[in-house]
Formats: sequence, structure tokens, C-alpha cells
Amino acid sequence: MNPRLDSVSLDTTGYSVTLHYDQAMADAYEQSVFFRITSNNTPLDIKLCRSTLNKVIINFSTAVNSGENIVLNYSGGTLNSLEGKPASDIVNLSVKNNLRE
Repeated sequence: MNPRLDSVSLDTTGYSVTLHYDQAMADAYEQSVFFRITSNNTPLDIKLCRSTLNKVIINFSTAVNSGENIVLNYSGGTLNSLEGKPASDIVNLSVKNNLRE
């Protein structure tokens, strides 16, 4: 069974999002070029993409601010579970921004 994306969360500093899958994920280090994340329609510079257990963590060079609209896309990569099953593409997924001013 392919890994299912259960949720996406923005960290409390605004410097990363975490994708929570229902399965342990393989190394995501080389997958950053396949993600596109925007904040208020401006692309964020992805600094690092890594995985740990069932999470894929994407770090940005600059922080997202409170109230900004964050949208996540993933396409064309080889992000897989540890069992080798591919993750589905992500299209225009809104990420909840809980940052406080």
C-alpha cells in the first residue's frame, strides 16, 4: 500500500513544515527540488528536506510570518516509503498557519 499523507503542520518558528505519513519514509534528502511551497503566492527557498520515521521535514531559508497563506505542492519526485512504495503527488494543499504575531 502506498504511503498516505495524514497531515501537514507548520512549526512554531515558521521555518519548516512537517508532512506526517501513515508509514515510515525513505530518505528524502534529494527530494527538495520536487517540492514547491509558497507563502502569499511567493515561492519559499527550500534549504533542506529530510525524513525521520513517518515524517518528512522541509526547512526554509526564511521564515513564514503570521497570517501568510501557505500552499504545498509535490510532483515528479521519488519520495517513497521504506517499503519502496511511492508517495502521491500533492497539489495545492493549504497548510494551516497557526503562528502568532
